[in-house]
Amino acid sequence: MNIWRGIGTGILAVLLAVFLSVSALYYVLDHSILDVKQTKDILARSKFYTALRDDALLPGATKRAIEGATLGGPLTQTDIIDSLREVFPEQKVTAMTNTVIDAVYQWLNKKSPDIEFSLSLGTEKQRFLNVLEKRLSENLSKLPICTTWQSPDMPLSEMTCLPRYTTVATATETIMQPVREQISHIDDQITPEAVGLSSETLGGARNIPDYISYLWTLNLITLPLAGLVTLYLILKRRGIGLITAGSVVLVLAIGCLVASQLILSLPLPTEPLARSLISSETTLVSQQFRLLALFGGISGILMIAGGIVWIVMARKRAQEDHFTDESREE
Repeated sequence: MNIWRGIGTGILAVLLAVFLSVSALYYVLDHSILDVKQTKDILARSKFYTALRDDALLPGATKRAIEGATLGGPLTQTDIIDSLREVFPEQKVTAMTNTVIDAVYQWLNKKSPDIEFSLSLGTEKQRFLNVLEKRLSENLSKLPICTTWQSPDMPLSEMTCLPRYTTVATATETIMQPVREQISHIDDQITPEAVGLSSETLGGARNIPDYISYLWTLNLITLPLAGLVTLYLILKRRGIGLITAGSVVLVLAIGCLVASQLILSLPLPTEPLARSLISSETTLVSQQFRLLALFGGISGILMIAGGIVWIVMARKRAQEDHFTDESREE
C-alpha cells in the first residue's frame, strides 16, 4: 500500500513540476521579452540606441551620401558624419526606434494583423543637405584665393585654394549637386517592407503571435492545475505532501538559477549592434529567472520546513494520545 502511495505521490510531483515549468516559462517571457516597457528600459541602459545610430544608421547613410560625392579638400567624410549626427541625434533615433518597437509589440499581442509603421525621412533628408551645404560653404570660405591659375579639372582632394574663376556659392553648388542626386534616391518613408519586417519577409516568424497566444492559454490551464495538485498533496499526504510540493518548487528554483547563468554564458555576436541587442535581452531574461529562483527558493524552503514541522507535531500529538490512552487503561 505504501509503495502505491509513494508511486502516486511521485506522479503528482512530476505533474506539478511540469505545470509549474510551463507557468514559470510564461512568467519569464511575459516579464522580459514580451514586456515592451522592460525591453525599452534595458535597451536604453545597454546603450543599444547609441549603437544603432553609430554602428548601423550613420555608416549606412554615410555610404549612400559618399557614393554621390567627391571627397577631399573642403568636403570630407567627417563633414558628412557630423552633419548626420546633427540631423539624427540620439533622442530622435530613440523615438524612431521606439515607434518600430511599439508596432512590433502590437503585432506580437495580436492587436494588429501585421507590423505596421511609417517613418518619414523627407524633412531629415532636406535638413541633412542644408547642414552639409552650410559646412561645405564654411570650409570653402576658409580657403585662400589662388594666386596662380588652376585647372577646372583639378580634383577636389587637391583643392587647397579657391580658384579665381569660381565663387564660394558656385563651388558649393557644384560639389553638392551629385550629393543631392544620391540622397534623392533614398525613400522618403521607412516601412516594414524596407527593413524586412513585412509578412512576406518574416516567413515562419509570422506565427510567433500564435505561439505566444498558445503559451498564454496553456499557462491559464497549468497554473490552476498546479494549485490543485499542491492542494491535493497537502490534503491527502499532509506533511509529506507539503514537503513533496516544496521539494518540487525548490528544484525548479535551482533550475531557474542554472538557466539564468547559462543564458548569460551564451556566446554573443561580434557585430556591435547585434551584440548590444542580444546582450540586452539575455540580461533581461536572466534577471527574471533569478527573481523567480529567489522567490521559488524561499517558498520551497518554507514549504519543506512547514511540512517537517507538521510531521513532528503530528507525531508528537500521536504520542500524547497514545500516553493518554495508556493512562486511561491503567
